[in-house]
Amino acid sequence: MKLSEEEAREIVYEDHEDWDMVHHEFTGQRRWVAENYSIHIHKPSEKHYAFNYDTPLTESQDSEPFEYGGEVTPVEVHQVEKTILVWEKV
Repeated sequence: MKLSEEEAREIVYEDHEDWDMVHHEFTGQRRWVAENYSIHIHKPSEKHYAFNYDTPLTESQDSEPFEYGGEVTPVEVHQVEKTILVWEKV
């Protein structure tokens, strides 16, 4: 699936009627931007896609997600359950 920059921005800003966000997390920070990772469901196909993008940290930054990337190709993902072992005090 290939999306235009504008369409990808509508999706991550939750302003696209065919998509819903199901997960979001901040994955890092640089001087002027926050690094984001989000999962969205494409309602017509019922498939989930991951987006990595940056958002400005202040209103002074004049930038938007996917501003310089051309076409955006989100990665199709699916949810899996994982079990981990951890050590606890006795």
